[in-house]
Amino acid sequence: MAKKAAKSKKASSKKSGKTASPIPQRTIGVLSSIKFSGTAFEQEFVAGLNKAGFTLDVKDARGYDSNDLSTALQLLNSNSNVGLVVTVGGAITELAAADPAYGSSKPFLSIDGGPFPGSPNPGTNNFRWRVNLGSLGDNVRRRSYLRTNFNVQPGQIGLLAHTKSAQSGHENQGWSRRQPVTIDPTDTPNDVQTKFKDAFDNFPNMIRAVIISADPYFMKFSNVLVQEANRWVTNDNTRRICYPLQEYADQGPQAGQTTLYGPQLATRDPSFPGAYRVLGQKAASVIDDSASNGTATPHLFITNL
Repeated sequence: MAKKAAKSKKASSKKSGKTASPIPQRTIGVLSSIKFSGTAFEQEFVAGLNKAGFTLDVKDARGYDSNDLSTALQLLNSNSNVGLVVTVGGAITELAAADPAYGSSKPFLSIDGGPFPGSPNPGTNNFRWRVNLGSLGDNVRRRSYLRTNFNVQPGQIGLLAHTKSAQSGHENQGWSRRQPVTIDPTDTPNDVQTKFKDAFDNFPNMIRAVIISADPYFMKFSNVLVQEANRWVTNDNTRRICYPLQEYADQGPQAGQTTLYGPQLATRDPSFPGAYRVLGQKAASVIDDSASNGTATPHLFITNL
């Protein structure tokens, strides 16, 4: 049976003290590196927004190429019906929107793994809110949790990371046992599965647990990622996989050898809104008051399967 613990975190916000200035436009632009339209994440965002009469202009599945993201963003900038921009699919889209020369000309908010050196701060220029998934900061706590609860020592823990993530260089710091994976735009699911298999096979025998980076493309290919993670752990019953999001439970991770340490992207436990619902709520707050800004951290769950 799964054992679940949860920790509460509160949003931090700043108010200008001035009279609220609402955004009059009824279209929200969405810049996404991965698929957003028609997904549960879009549904969660709309539920959190909870405003009638709004439409989304989604620049969907734009990948990690900064030039392509910038081109898509300029289309949103030039659309006079768009009054607010939302960036999803990792820090790469947030950085594109925050670019001082080619970024968003309109208020924007983001959802990503948290700030790192060079990240913009909410409340500066057009950046309003960040929904912080804690992907970077929680890696240290994941290691500590594995040591305390499963007696896996820090030197026995590896990291599976995506080389194209904007956070990659910062996430990799402090990891001597890291296996990189590079997912290319032309890769098929079979290609990606082979890359995951090779990465797991390249971990040395001393590794007893692997933490999975919270990269959007890892989530996109979570089905084949979990298949290869299951193969790796079933070869040794002392091994364990630590996933960064609750959604990985949907892919059938190996019972008895899995920890889910991180938030829920969509609302699974109705006691707490999922991260994309929180994103919609913060979009609503900016629409009501264009100066609203801050950081929101979704509820953290720890689930052992």
